[in-house]
Amino acid sequence: MSTLITFGLLGLLTAAEWFLWVVLLRFGLSWAKVEGVTIGRVIGALLLSKVGQGLVFVLDSQWDDHQRLLTVLLISFATFVLPCVVVAFWFRLKPLRSIQAWLPTMVVPVITIPFAYMIGRFLIEAFVLTSNSMAPTLLGPHLTGLCVRCDGKCFASYNDLEYLKAGLQTQAICTDFHVTQTDDVADLGESADRIMVAKYLSPERWDMVAFKVPEDPSTIYVMRLVGLPGEEIVIKDGKVLADSRELIPPNELAKVEYITDTNGEQDWPANWGSPESPAQLADGEYFVLGDFSARSRDSRLWVKGAPGHDPYAVPESYIVGVVTCCYWPPDRWRTFR
Repeated sequence: MSTLITFGLLGLLTAAEWFLWVVLLRFGLSWAKVEGVTIGRVIGALLLSKVGQGLVFVLDSQWDDHQRLLTVLLISFATFVLPCVVVAFWFRLKPLRSIQAWLPTMVVPVITIPFAYMIGRFLIEAFVLTSNSMAPTLLGPHLTGLCVRCDGKCFASYNDLEYLKAGLQTQAICTDFHVTQTDDVADLGESADRIMVAKYLSPERWDMVAFKVPEDPSTIYVMRLVGLPGEEIVIKDGKVLADSRELIPPNELAKVEYITDTNGEQDWPANWGSPESPAQLADGEYFVLGDFSARSRDSRLWVKGAPGHDPYAVPESYIVGVVTCCYWPPDRWRTFR
């Protein structure tokens, strides 16, 4: 239901924006004294211009970051020049009349951007995964291979590519949550998942949440919410205990193993949630974990907390929202809540 609400809001905003485009372009064409204008022809011109803009933005994404001047020129071309060219071609207009026809549509961003900002600020927001802490459920930039235990698809961090090229191994996790050491992954990296986060939902245990990192509030992470306010969290034998009671994860997480001991493979700066260092949550505090426990920098490892809070605690005010779905790439489309 939450995913339907999310895309319903986006659909309403898109429909309203297109309505404005059609009305204002129709007005601009009348202002330019263009005859024989129909709604169908107006929509056709808009569709053609949007396709062209999309192709320009794809081209722009291929340029290196330092080519800023070219980026500015391409964006300017796609925003104003290209639509005017399309209008001139579509309605057989001279350049000045096509500019006159397109000018009223420049009001659309002025009207829609504030609404889009309000929706993103208070209701829903899209994010791109930056790490593989939540693999295999959600993926950041990654490398793929085959699990040596089950021959299923496994995922390693793209950041480990140079490490692997040196002939060393890295940790990977498969769709069956097997964590293994491997050097058998493809050299070609794959893009990160894109997700929708609902800010109007109250987080529940086992939800995936986007939150500001206590150590650096300017950074947004996505993790799984496991510990609730007032609970004492301990991780033992791969399981999570809240107030000495074992928590039973949903079926899709039945094979997840959460760890507080790396057997010397990593030098962890902290070990919150271990039997030796239980995490006692206060009111309004949460404990979060990544599904790829061996490679997740989550509540277990933070050494600096939010002001007035222990290092492992995510304050309620730091939670951005609840992940409702993965919408891109298409083959990883999934709804979560």
